[in-house]
Amino acid sequence: MKNIYLIFILSLFVSCEPWNIFGSNTGGPRDSSDASFVDKPTGITLLAPTGSPTLDMTPELTVSGVESGDTVKVYSDTACTTEVGSGVATGTSVNIILNSQNPGSYSFYSKRIKEDNSSVCSTASVDLVISACPTNFIPVPHNTEYTSDDFCVAKYEMKDVTGTATSQISGDPEVSINLADATTSCSNLGAGYTLISNSQWQTIARDIELVSSNWDGGVVGTGNLNTGHSDNDPSVICDASQEYVKTDCNNSGTEPNFKQKRTHRLSNTEVIWDFSGNVSEWVIDPNTGSTDYGTTAYINAITSASHTATGSLSDSVNRSAKDQFGPIGDYSALASPHGGMGYGEFGANVAIYRGSSKGSGFQASGIFTVKVTGNTSAFTNLGYRCVYSL
Repeated sequence: MKNIYLIFILSLFVSCEPWNIFGSNTGGPRDSSDASFVDKPTGITLLAPTGSPTLDMTPELTVSGVESGDTVKVYSDTACTTEVGSGVATGTSVNIILNSQNPGSYSFYSKRIKEDNSSVCSTASVDLVISACPTNFIPVPHNTEYTSDDFCVAKYEMKDVTGTATSQISGDPEVSINLADATTSCSNLGAGYTLISNSQWQTIARDIELVSSNWDGGVVGTGNLNTGHSDNDPSVICDASQEYVKTDCNNSGTEPNFKQKRTHRLSNTEVIWDFSGNVSEWVIDPNTGSTDYGTTAYINAITSASHTATGSLSDSVNRSAKDQFGPIGDYSALASPHGGMGYGEFGANVAIYRGSSKGSGFQASGIFTVKVTGNTSAFTNLGYRCVYSL
């Protein structure tokens, strides 16, 4: 009889899940009845860019299969240990812009965190190849008003190096080149290279506008943007060896003046040279609609109300003079030298060039300077800059 009772008790013990010394059940996998259980996200897709490879170093992903209030994290490894971005869901999916990534091949995964409980790493993933810019080209964050994808722009104005358009520090920019030859010089570099477009110029200029260190007041809209080598002193075009030029191209002077600073910083911390000053630069767009955008004026004074005419360029988007060539902010109250934004000369002409040159003077110099001209011929102080896109 004792043996029967012993067998009965042992069978009950074996049939039960193990208990720890404090009486809590620790056996078996958790399931959805467990309050701490969190399902892993079910999907992860690219939102921007729309395809791979890309030049976009801060891609945006959509993670689905989540719930409102979840903290959703994205990782660049299968174990979900290297976090590259996060967001809080307000519905069943969440869009997350990743931290800046280096060029390379990636597979991104995600997991959910709810009330301090975390899911396991997702099995769903998305692959992405981020490409590097060519030598002495820098990445430019896209601006959805003008550009759908990131692109690369020449860090320096183009130089002619044994017949090849080259972005480099040494040498004077190539000038006295007509629009057709500038266009060809860029395309001759290979697939993906073109002369900069007006939309790409605007993307860069408006990015520069919103970086506080580009303003002498240290705050966006306070004071003026720097205008580069634009006071005709020295009276020659310079290479890119000196950030400030005073007396000559090889002498930065003892007290460089901020407004003559030749570099601007982008929001991604990249630096571009001579986007204002030194030489003006062709853009590839023709004003084929022959739109007269309005009277000549300082760029900061141009508003949608002052210049009501609209027209489209190569991207076929109809815009006013302010949107086609001006800043995003309203700086009409800024006094001379007019925010350091430059001067606009319009007319029902075809060719367009942007930026100021060494002899433009502080009043009319700036990153938004534009001239719509009927002449596509070469000019002494007119050069060009190439871009690269995938």
